[in-house]
Amino acid sequence: MVRGAQGAQGLMAGDVDLVVVGAGAAGLGAARRAIELGLTVRVLEARGRIGGRAWTDTATLGHPVDKGCHWIHVAEENPWVAIAEGLGFPVSRPAFEPRSWIGQGWLGEAEEKEADDAVAAHLAALEAAGRDVAASEVLPREGRWARLADAILAWDANVDLPAMSTLDMVRFRRGADWPQAAGLGMLVAAYGRGVPVTLDCPVGRIDWGGPGVRLETPQGALAARAAIVTVPVGVLAAGTLRFAPALPPAIRQAIDDLPMGLTEKVVLELPRDALPVEPDTFAAARTDTARMAYLKLYPFGRPQVLALFTGGFAVELAQAGEAAMAAQAVDELAQAFGSGVRRRVGRSLVTRWHDDPWALGAYSAARPGRATARDRLWEPFDDRLFLAGEACSIPGFGTLHGALATGIAAAERAAAALA
Repeated sequence: MVRGAQGAQGLMAGDVDLVVVGAGAAGLGAARRAIELGLTVRVLEARGRIGGRAWTDTATLGHPVDKGCHWIHVAEENPWVAIAEGLGFPVSRPAFEPRSWIGQGWLGEAEEKEADDAVAAHLAALEAAGRDVAASEVLPREGRWARLADAILAWDANVDLPAMSTLDMVRFRRGADWPQAAGLGMLVAAYGRGVPVTLDCPVGRIDWGGPGVRLETPQGALAARAAIVTVPVGVLAAGTLRFAPALPPAIRQAIDDLPMGLTEKVVLELPRDALPVEPDTFAAARTDTARMAYLKLYPFGRPQVLALFTGGFAVELAQAGEAAMAAQAVDELAQAFGSGVRRRVGRSLVTRWHDDPWALGAYSAARPGRATARDRLWEPFDDRLFLAGEACSIPGFGTLHGALATGIAAAERAAAALA
């Protein structure tokens, strides 16, 4: 990777066939595929690291913590499994699901089934809707486990039910989810080794009105025959990256129809003897509201608790600050296991995706009635400017494999156009 200025002539000294904006999974996948197809490539990344929203923190708490994505979703067919194995990267394959702790105790076998059935009923209601409306309009409102099922869907979509598109959720492909002990962000970083990336190089303007493209950055300008833009839709919507001429109205509307939702994490240190549970136990403090944390206790056997907040609740906590978010995680842990657990909590790690300037949220969520925006965002509209990223993926939005697939496909489209 290349960091910093590229000499007196700036980036212009390295004009290329294809420039990729963003070094997340989509950008890295696009660059690697384009190089395989014989194109000269440069990747420009605003951050001082690669990976985008895949980012493993190994220093703060002494164990790898994925601050962004940490599941290999639909693991039975996810290409990241083969990528990891090809790189010699360890793949965690959870062998069992421990019992669930809900409220102030373990669920019995019958209760576990009732809760699972409630989630299945929610998914069936989305499928049966037959139209693209807010999930809140069609989901069951009655039943002991209905609010827990609401929360589980919200944790998936990273938005609340009134902002959740039924069609978007129906088209999302589900399967086995494998969290990764070594850190999914570490895997993406390994995948990006050797890719020609210029770090600390945010693109401010892309001029695509001529025969090629010209990108302006603080490190200079770069000309190329084509560009693939993989930045999050939150950044595109904010106007941080300008286009000349402006993007077509249909593309601008699609970006507006796919706003970023929010998922934030708190990881708390907690000694292994503080709670009477097995590693990787799922817990929730209550069942009467969807405004609660997803709690994963002792992930991978480590002395930690993961608390995940999403949707409007996450926005409120994030706006209140890191201390408020950590306090809420401790409150919910104490509600489930008693106030004595407060004395055992140590350091904490809190994410800040809502105000990260290069993300402005966690991942895209189609507005109700607007799920087909993903189709429009993904449709080619020019032979020298292409979009890619999780927001462009219909079955894999919000996922690492969805982002990768769109990046690879965009590179193939660009290569065909340039040929």
